[in-house]
Amino acid sequence: MKKIAFLGLFALSTLLISCEEDDNNTNNNQEPTDTKVTPKFMYDYNFGADDFQLDQYYALDGGAQVSFSLASFYISQPTLVDDNDVETPLTPEYIIVRPGDGPTSFDAIESGHAHRLKFNVGIDAATNTENGASGVQPSDFTDPNHPLAPQPEGMYWSWASGYIFVKLEGAYDYDGDSQADTTFKYHLGVNDLLQVKDVMLHSDMAGGEDFEVDIKLDLKQVFTNLDINTEVLTMTMGGPENKALATKIIQNFANGISVEKHDHGSH
Repeated sequence: MKKIAFLGLFALSTLLISCEEDDNNTNNNQEPTDTKVTPKFMYDYNFGADDFQLDQYYALDGGAQVSFSLASFYISQPTLVDDNDVETPLTPEYIIVRPGDGPTSFDAIESGHAHRLKFNVGIDAATNTENGASGVQPSDFTDPNHPLAPQPEGMYWSWASGYIFVKLEGAYDYDGDSQADTTFKYHLGVNDLLQVKDVMLHSDMAGGEDFEVDIKLDLKQVFTNLDINTEVLTMTMGGPENKALATKIIQNFANGISVEKHDHGSH
């Protein structure tokens, strides 16, 4: 009888332990898992190897210098692409970038693999002009913080009914004495000047974390094959020479943009 009682108690205790383990496993399986990630763009302006600031002179090839009073541009339709070419558009869809700006935080998306990042330098054709399929103008926005609302530096041509994609203004110093000899204005826009960046990231995005990407702009690239003595003004519109100059500068500008996963260890 004692042996039977002992076996009964052993079986009961084993059953209770097994049930407790099942309950624990069930509870563990029910713990919520954060599968979302928050993408962020970090902005870094440079001039060659130098950190960039407005109203500071930087050396150009040949002994001349340049300073900027404005260096603003639009990014539109940022999209992450996984290694199966599945695209995840990011929100907000439009961003205006200026020197010294803090990060842009996007709405959370599902974690996974960020194989590539795509975005426009400028505003997509459907939105850019009033004739576009979903065309807008600054007066359409009641929120003054919206990137497509009126901006202090004026990023819209009312006479051309379109947004200025890149706006660069400043001065040239031809003799290197840090005194302005002439000013320049490069206001770059219209649909066929839109520049598309499509860059490889090849980086995993962990759930529950921020996914930070560095958008680096080297403004020295703007002056590639540019004659700073004669090519000092373009509003994009006008004759063929004006349009050709605008095309060259915005392509140089886009070529000066590089993208990489943010490395926390380097800061």
